[in-house]
Amino acid sequence: MHILFITLNQVEKGTFFRVLGFAKELSSRGHKVTIIATSRKSKIKVKETRFENNILLVEMPDLFNGPLRSGWDLWNIINRIIWLRNKKFDLVHSFESRPTVIFPSLYLKKRKIPIIMDWADWFGKGGSVEERENPIVRFLLRPIETFFEEKFRTKADFHTVICTELRDKLVCLGVSINNILLIRNGVDLRTEIPINKIHAREILNIDKEMIIIGWLGSTFKKDAILMATAFEIISKQNSNVFLLIAGYFNHDIKKLFNNSKKIIETGFVDQEVLDYYLSSVDLFWLPLRNTKANRGRFPFKLTQYMMFGKPIVSSPVGDITDIFKKDKIGCLVPDNPEDYAINTMIILEQKETMVLMGQNARRLVERDFTWKVISNELEALYITLVERNNKL
Repeated sequence: MHILFITLNQVEKGTFFRVLGFAKELSSRGHKVTIIATSRKSKIKVKETRFENNILLVEMPDLFNGPLRSGWDLWNIINRIIWLRNKKFDLVHSFESRPTVIFPSLYLKKRKIPIIMDWADWFGKGGSVEERENPIVRFLLRPIETFFEEKFRTKADFHTVICTELRDKLVCLGVSINNILLIRNGVDLRTEIPINKIHAREILNIDKEMIIIGWLGSTFKKDAILMATAFEIISKQNSNVFLLIAGYFNHDIKKLFNNSKKIIETGFVDQEVLDYYLSSVDLFWLPLRNTKANRGRFPFKLTQYMMFGKPIVSSPVGDITDIFKKDKIGCLVPDNPEDYAINTMIILEQKETMVLMGQNARRLVERDFTWKVISNELEALYITLVERNNKL
């Protein structure tokens, strides 16, 4: 099959990693995969790059800057449609439904190509638009986000969703439950992980006696405040506890934390270095407020945490709850800083329990959350839709 993935995201940001995970696994099975994404910098030229044998990455220019390069630019849409002229695909999988995704997808649907739409983030009314701090921006974007998120869903031949909350929303929008596949994010298991904690700290020149809580990537402001407040409580009780914030973090650490000297901030680093940092922690944090925006997603960092074989402290929000209940990979606590602090300190004192939780997390990700395992259902769906379409 020749499969086209269309995403609004910039290369190496957000849902692009979900797309890339599927693409790598499917290409390893002999399928030809093309990914259309937004360039991180280019405003004029279309860039094509071939890698991983059967994968073609097409980076589209966008006239906006920074976070505004997120699926709204008309120039981006035009370039995508022009590039797609005379291109042949067996199937199109569209990730989200902002303009740079939905209009090229509908263009291809007119050519009788099966379209699957993926829903991995709740952007519109009730979702992440409500997390925007500026009330004017929130008011202006709410109807626009909601329109594009909901209006075109019934146009697709099939749907994939990342969580049950979004599956239920699709049903409310008129999509049959039989035309929806729940499919999580996966991980690309690397043989050198998990790296021994002491070895990782030696490489990074981190004191082996420090107690380190780990966090990866960006988050909503409310969740960042929850994390910062909980950490301040712990810091007052134990001066040897540090918080590692790995990768890109979208908030000002000095404004969040009273004692920023207790924060180990890596910023953007190469994957190999990031692996060492994440291997150096004692446990991971995934603080989540119980909001619709959090219920309407499945945090990519959760499966990343599992891969490193460490216990995880999180909140009973959305589909995370069932995963923690089935496999004891950590602890679920109410979404308030006091409970986070107290339960984290309790776990840190139970060394044997921490080891068992970490082992459970690693086993779980190997069993259920590799791209290889997750892509089995997806590939079967693709084959069914293409065969059905060929009979028409």
